[in-house]
Amino acid sequence: MGFEIENDVLSNYTEENGVTEITIPDGIKAIKERAFAECENLKKVIIPNSVTSIGDESFYGCKSLTSIIIPDSIESIGEWAFHLCKSLETAFVPEHLEEKIEGVFPKNIQIKKKLAEFYLEETSEETFNSWRESALNERETELNWREIELNWREMALDFRKMALDFRELEPTYREIFYKINGFEIKDSVFIKYNPKDNVTEVTIPDSVISIENEAFRDCSSVLTQ
Repeated sequence: MGFEIENDVLSNYTEENGVTEITIPDGIKAIKERAFAECENLKKVIIPNSVTSIGDESFYGCKSLTSIIIPDSIESIGEWAFHLCKSLETAFVPEHLEEKIEGVFPKNIQIKKKLAEFYLEETSEETFNSWRESALNERETELNWREIELNWREMALDFRKMALDFRELEPTYREIFYKINGFEIKDSVFIKYNPKDNVTEVTIPDSVISIENEAFRDCSSVLTQ
């Protein structure tokens, strides 16, 4: 950028081909008189909050400048700072500077005291519609995620219900398993084994904590595990 800066004071800006928008570096405390004078191609200048003063005729003759935001940090604006800025239509000026801007801006300019009003004025219909569409898309995405979350929650409840159903049926399945394998078990006590044809090995269920006497009587062909 074509800035000339010394001791945090911006003394001059030299225009560059094709550059229509610039941001003054953060940390600059003052803009010297005529620093941007007759920079005819500049359409937008962003002034950082570090700047406290704007000198006389600092933007004099910037005929393409369309709007400007004066930050709250500004304590003083010099005379004719924006004189002959023929395209300048709106400016945001903090309330504490209201009585200090006489002769600073062109006569027909609209002065905005609230940034919301300024941005609404500066926002084109196309940009506004783009923001609106983006907001609607974000809302739709949010609703879709909420629907997915509800579906997962519903599935989780279904699985929980299934688990409870299996838990209720577990004693019944266990009893059927015992009968098929010839086991007589009650309250985790192995009472008796009824031998099955051609069965030579039996695995006692893990749920069994004790085995009754003579539970395997007459089971000479069976090995227990």
